[in-house]
Amino acid sequence: MAQYKRCGRDNCRCAKGYKHGPFFYLVWYAQGIRYKSYVKKSDFDRIKAGIEAFQAQRREQQQSRAEMKTILRENREAHRNLYAILRGIKL
Repeated sequence: MAQYKRCGRDNCRCAKGYKHGPFFYLVWYAQGIRYKSYVKKSDFDRIKAGIEAFQAQRREQQQSRAEMKTILRENREAHRNLYAILRGIKL
């Protein structure tokens, strides 16, 4: 998250509306509490790449879950059909 800030000095340009920045922060939530940590400009590219890798991994997991749900659904349907056939034969 990028933010622009005021420094608080009266004679600074930010007192006229031109704020300093952007300053970058890493924001996350844990147990309903929001946390924010400053990210140095030198670390920004590395952290951004890490976040993108995490998001790509999360998308892959969601896709795998969806595929697994489809397989399980098909398996349950095949099981029901087989059971219906076996009930019809009355062994």
